[in-house]
Amino acid sequence: MKKNIIIKSLLRGAVTLLLAGCMFTMTACGNGKSKEVEAYENSLLSFKESIDDIGAKIDAIDANNSDASNELLYYVDYINKNFQALLSLQVPSGYESITRLNEKAADYMASASTYFHTAYEAEVFDEEAYNTANTYYLKAFEMVNYTGQVLQGVDITFASDEN
Repeated sequence: MKKNIIIKSLLRGAVTLLLAGCMFTMTACGNGKSKEVEAYENSLLSFKESIDDIGAKIDAIDANNSDASNELLYYVDYINKNFQALLSLQVPSGYESITRLNEKAADYMASASTYFHTAYEAEVFDEEAYNTANTYYLKAFEMVNYTGQVLQGVDITFASDEN
């Protein structure tokens, strides 16, 4: 039962984080942007819509269903694929820090996916792996949020390459 409660906790967190972390696409788009920036913002909007869709599907998982963990992991993997796709987007000139943010976001989400699998596929639910996964998951969305800030003109610097 604890496994199911944690699934629902993650589901609610996913949607809340997504709405907070990706709202930038609605405010970042505006007049005076280059075609290159507008194209990038449109790609991020598609990313956001895909993540929104996945979040709705995650919310619809019945935590009491015996296959709930497998469903969740399927969607976590799909989220991970979306984050990896960020790496193939053409970052607009003048926004080079976004490349590093996308790399970090993709790395964090890949780690989150790995640890979620470890947690949910263990014979006995691995709460430590779940907590580690959740930390990486939150960091991945934090990097996406920073991308929005960069597009709004905020200068992002990296103090170190520590995870």
